[in-house]
Amino acid sequence: MLKTSFSKNRWGRYPSFVEYCLHRLRLLKHFGAHPVMIFDGGKLVAKRDVEGKRDDKRSAEEEKGKRLINEARRYGKDSGKRKSLYNEARNHFQHAVRVTPAVMAITLEALRENNFEFIIAPYEADAQLAFELKSRKNCDVIISEDSDCIVYSLAAGITSGKILFKMDKYGNGVEIDLGTLFQRTTVSLPQPQNTKGKGKKKK
Repeated sequence: MLKTSFSKNRWGRYPSFVEYCLHRLRLLKHFGAHPVMIFDGGKLVAKRDVEGKRDDKRSAEEEKGKRLINEARRYGKDSGKRKSLYNEARNHFQHAVRVTPAVMAITLEALRENNFEFIIAPYEADAQLAFELKSRKNCDVIISEDSDCIVYSLAAGITSGKILFKMDKYGNGVEIDLGTLFQRTTVSLPQPQNTKGKGKKKK
């Protein structure tokens, strides 16, 4: 059952998924960047079938996680098997995450409270990210988990700028430089040696 609302705990902290976002945003701000979070907007009609398959997959992952949790509870609290099953269940639950209205509401509340800029895209955030990289002054980097950003950026004719994937809590990630992505390189291949007359003679 999905939660219909979220709030701060008694220590004034937001839910863990919100604190995760705030940590990354504060990290970027600490090093002089001006981060802007971009969210998906409406669903594309053309991707209705794709979205349906994704929802089915999330539901399947959630059910797998629940079954593993029930199985783990059969073992003692200090059991290695119990811990292993919990870790496996957690992995399935991560693939079952849905961005519900309640999740959006508490996240936007936290962004406003902490004075972080955000944009809700008309449709997919990937396209909006490419638009901002191309049109926004002093926008140098897209940070994302979705490789579609590369496709949208190239389709927009962007020839400079960078995309950072898999950014961790220390700011490390995999960097793609759009300016050099398709630069041609010259490769010198070794020339085949002339082996004529070196083989065994047929009788």
